[in-house]
Amino acid sequence: QEKKSGAEQDDAVATTARIPDKLEATIQELCIVQGSLVEQQQQQSSALTDLESAKRVFEEALDAETTRRCALIADLHARLAREIAEVQRQVELQRDDKLEAGFKT
Repeated sequence: QEKKSGAEQDDAVATTARIPDKLEATIQELCIVQGSLVEQQQQQSSALTDLESAKRVFEEALDAETTRRCALIADLHARLAREIAEVQRQVELQRDDKLEAGFKT
């Protein structure tokens, strides 16, 4: 192996000394990034929980509205059935009245 000159050896020692400093700075930067990622994950988890809660509330409201509308439709059908039955009764009465009038003449 070649023997390094004094200046080259000093450069090598200085470079080696800077590696731990760079490593420490990199580790600190990674810790900051990790903290940021953990905070983002917590915010996303909270947002997801809020979204799921809002979804449940919406589904419950939708179910209640569906039930309400079904009841309105059932009431409407019943009312229509009563009105149709009344119209049929009146038509039969008028037909019977005309038949009776026809027999009397």
